[in-house]
Amino acid sequence: MENKEFQKILLKTAVLAMTADGQIHENELNEINKLAKEQNYFSEIDFKIEINELINKINLNYKEEYAKYFEFFENNYLSAVEIMLIFEVLTKITQADLVITDEEKNFVRFMRKKFIYVPDEIFRARFGDNELFKSDDNVISFESIKLNLNNIDLKDFMGDELK
Repeated sequence: MENKEFQKILLKTAVLAMTADGQIHENELNEINKLAKEQNYFSEIDFKIEINELINKINLNYKEEYAKYFEFFENNYLSAVEIMLIFEVLTKITQADLVITDEEKNFVRFMRKKFIYVPDEIFRARFGDNELFKSDDNVISFESIKLNLNNIDLKDFMGDELK
């Protein structure tokens, strides 16, 4: 996959993980900024423009944005390295506020099911026995993921955090 396209997917992963529980925590925003500035996860995209566009789309129709995100993985094959980067971002964002909600767990577990072709051993080798990656047969479809977003205005939370 082209690097620029993959970086947009990584950014969308971070923002959707951040919003999965309906709350945006300062630590989650700080972690996204850290990924952008210190680790160059988004070096080939205009970070500020991309995140603002994504936030506007989520504000308009968050269910559609989650559905498009999941659909992307139905139609595209990712390498094991790309998958591990996605899960690294998921892990960093969901653990940033030190509280992992059921909604965040379900989001990560649903994503794990999208990549069933990557053996559990690879996940354990990279992330240890992280409870986020444990199988949950109740999370079998997008509809089973309960999101707490009700027209949350992300702009109110973003403020000057994005620099």
